[in-house]
Amino acid sequence: MDIKTSKEKRIRSRYIVKDKLFSDVFYTLYDGFDAQESNAVYVLKFHSPLVSPQFADFCIQALQSYLYQTLPNVFQLIDMEYDGEDLFLLYKNENVSLISLDLYLNKIQADPDSAEKRYKLLLKISRIIFNLEEKRLTFGNFSLNNIFVTDDHRVILGPSKINLICLEYFYSKLDIFDASIFIPPEFLKSFQASIFTDVYSFGVLAFYIV
Repeated sequence: MDIKTSKEKRIRSRYIVKDKLFSDVFYTLYDGFDAQESNAVYVLKFHSPLVSPQFADFCIQALQSYLYQTLPNVFQLIDMEYDGEDLFLLYKNENVSLISLDLYLNKIQADPDSAEKRYKLLLKISRIIFNLEEKRLTFGNFSLNNIFVTDDHRVILGPSKINLICLEYFYSKLDIFDASIFIPPEFLKSFQASIFTDVYSFGVLAFYIV
């Protein structure tokens, strides 16, 4: 996980991009600030070589139903911006300290109640998935770097659906079968995402955690 580089950039003169939190295969996540609302935000920036007008249109269309959705314990998408060069997604920041699931599991590994903590973690994630299902939405972005734990042991799921969008769009250019262990084979054949996509991914995640 890459930590803390400082290069300020402004989006529409409103959002200030601040410190880098981490990089994923498809994007980099930054701390940011909404100068208009005086609130902290998270800024997701897709890696530049991936971005084109066609991909920006495809991505924005795929995420329309997630915009402004109030989803408990899931990153809330509040804005999107394509400036002809870079594609940004803006998420609400709750101003809480987050640790990635990968680091959290390492942290509790030696605890005497580690098994109980892992079990409770899975229960919390399953409840979040159920809440998404009730809204007929798919998280679709399970990874050890896209699930976070707060200081008070809440679980927060990161940006939704990004991996599914990128895998569908770049399918012919990527060797995705070996690397995408959280993605069910059915999705790779048809690109139809549903609650079953999340159930499969949750099963893989449970295998790793337990």
